[in-house]
Amino acid sequence: MTSLKSSCSAMVARDTSFLTYSSDSRFAGPCQAVCRWLESRTGKSQQMFGQLRMNDEEIVEQVKKMRKDMQRNRWVDEQQNLLKQIKYQKKRCN
Repeated sequence: MTSLKSSCSAMVARDTSFLTYSSDSRFAGPCQAVCRWLESRTGKSQQMFGQLRMNDEEIVEQVKKMRKDMQRNRWVDEQQNLLKQIKYQKKRCN
């Protein structure tokens, strides 16, 4: 569990300043933290994390994939916003 704790909290801590990780035994620990983080980012329930069906490496890989997907989505959103601005400016000029 120590390996899992360090892997999950290290991966999550960089991007989620809003997420407070607690090692309190009343909570499920780092897998629950990752689960809540993924749910907040995707709107989808990630029960596999809370139920420890994945090993440490799989959880870390899944978080890396989520981070990559978020970066790509952010880039697409930025491009769409730029396109909207260009269209708006064209309308104003005509």
